[in-house]
Amino acid sequence: MNQISTIDLLDRAEALAPGLVRQSRWDQVKGWVPLVLGTIAFVWMCVDMNITPETFLSGFENLGRFLGGMFPPSHGNNLPRILDAMLQTFGMAFAGTFIAVVAAMPLGMLGAKNIVSFGPTHFLIRRTFDFFRGIPALIWALILVSAFGLGPLAGVIALALADTPVLSKLYAEALENVDKKQGEALRASGAGRLGVIRYGVMPQVTPVMMSQALYYLESN
Repeated sequence: MNQISTIDLLDRAEALAPGLVRQSRWDQVKGWVPLVLGTIAFVWMCVDMNITPETFLSGFENLGRFLGGMFPPSHGNNLPRILDAMLQTFGMAFAGTFIAVVAAMPLGMLGAKNIVSFGPTHFLIRRTFDFFRGIPALIWALILVSAFGLGPLAGVIALALADTPVLSKLYAEALENVDKKQGEALRASGAGRLGVIRYGVMPQVTPVMMSQALYYLESN
């Protein structure tokens, strides 16, 4: 009885939506086409880049020798120099992130649609973020080293230039997703545009901005 009722239900479902219940052979083949093409492309790239089991085995062997040389750990009588370099690295990361956060806050506001609502201006600002976001910190470092020479200054500016467009985009998206009710209540009570931003928008996005700033500090 259950089997008959199930078949009857399938027939009714097929009558209502035949393409969903029983797919044709061609539809089944089309479903496998992306997987087959992706597998062929993956195998072709592995062959082209010489990604073979032998390459992996030799690489792991070299990696094992490298890691083995790290134990027992030794500073090689360079502990003061190593500690100084670590402090300098942290200082560069902190300074670069701080500059990026300070620059990204106003830029993020300019890139937020609910603050700068004029379409062409918003589009131009966001595409500018996209363009500079595609330049990694290493490229900025190479450019700035040629200008300022080796040293912390080039690293600080490179990190700031690499992080500013990314944080600007993240801050703009955070600003666009705020709850509008607080701003509407402030406007109804007579607050101006700056008052709405100060008391209705910033309290909502400041925790998000700080968490993203700490993440980039850690990354740097």
